[in-house]
Order: sequence, then structure tokens, then C-alpha cells
Amino acid sequence: MRSLVACSSWGISRRRISSSALALWWSLSPRSHATREDTDSVTARRAQIRRALALSIASVAWSGVIGATAVVAALSSGALSLLGFGATALIDAAASAVLIWRFRTEARNPLRAAQVERRAERAIGGALLALAVYLLISSARALLAGQHPAADPIGIALLAASLVVQPLLGVAKRRVGAALGSAALQADGLLSLIGGGLAAVGLVGLAASVVAGVDSGDALAAAVVALVALREGAESLRLSSAATRRRGAARR
Repeated sequence: MRSLVACSSWGISRRRISSSALALWWSLSPRSHATREDTDSVTARRAQIRRALALSIASVAWSGVIGATAVVAALSSGALSLLGFGATALIDAAASAVLIWRFRTEARNPLRAAQVERRAERAIGGALLALAVYLLISSARALLAGQHPAADPIGIALLAASLVVQPLLGVAKRRVGAALGSAALQADGLLSLIGGGLAAVGLVGLAASVVAGVDSGDALAAAVVALVALREGAESLRLSSAATRRRGAARR
């Protein structure tokens, strides 16, 4: 009887030792480290996606309200740079709405991330090009007509506030976009930075036009931003097209 109990205890001990040894081997094996690293990578990406969603939602709220208010103020004052800023803010809000869809899609189905990323890139690139064309045409018309914008306290307050908020949003978007490898979010960050830049040149242009009487200051300020938007919009579309071609070549 004692021998049976001893044998049984020895068997249980052997199984425990074997299980412990197996667990130790698995924890030290490269496969275990790879699994933990993959899990950590997925967790980190999910955290970045949540940040991207939060930034995009904040951008829709801020840029939508500021953009609509700026457009109304610009139409009453004739300030072209303020109108360009308002249009930029509205496009930024629309682009951020596209990115909310993009990141929510990835959160539900990570396998669709590349597909929705390319669509978002094309949408934002097209928005940048449309903004550039609009600003260039409006600037040319203003220069030819010699338009002189009126001072508008609401417009000046909007530009001053956006000079602070838009760059902060833009830098945060580009940082999270780089962490996620999302060119679309980085391009949207550029839209926010362009909005901040347009707020700065808009203030300078309005000051030159209203205070110093330089009629071309406002229009030239808008033209500078248009050239930046043109270059970045073309680059965003080029990257999206290149990614589509690579995907097609990989399938073949």
C-alpha cells in the first residue's frame, strides 16, 4: 500500500515538474517572446487608433464650427485669406470625418486597414488640390480687382484662436499618424497645420491691407498657402496611387 502511494506521489510530482519545465521552456523560447511582442504590438496599435479617433473627433468639432463661422465673417468683410481659412477648416473637418470612418473600420476589421487608408489618402489629397485651385483663382481675381478687405473683429478673433489650436492639432495628428504608419492622418495633420499657417498669414495680410493699405497683402497671403496645399495634395495622391500599384503587382 505504501509503495502504491509512493508511486502515485512520484507520478504526480513528475507531472508537476514536467509542467513547470515545459512552462519555463516556453517562457524562454523565441516563439514565446515573439508571441508577447505581437500582443504588445497589437495593444499599442489599438491605443494609437483610439488617439487617432479622439483627435479626428475633436478636429471635426473644432474645425466645423470655426470654419463655418469664418466663411460667414469673410463673406461680409471681403477678406480673402479669412475665406480661405474657413474653407480650409471645413475641408479639415470633412477629412477628419473620413478618418473617423477609416479608424473605426480598422478597429472592427484590421484586415481592411490598408484598403480604407488608401481611400482616405485619395479623399484628403483631392481636398487639398481643390482648396489650392480655389485659393489660386480667388487670389488672382482679388489681385486683378484690387479688393480691399474690411477689418472684422470676429474674423481677427477666429484667426488668432486658430493660430494656437490648429498647429497643436496638426502636430498631434502627424505624430500619431507616423506611429500608425497612416499617411492619411499625416496629410490631415498637414491640413490642420495649413489652417494654422493660413491663420498667421491671414492676420499679417489683413494687417497689411487694413493698417498699411497694401491691397495685395491679403491675396498674396492666400496664394502662398495655396501653393503649399497644391504640392501636398499632389504628393498625397501620388503616394496613394503608388500603394495601389504595389498591391496590384503583389496580387499578380
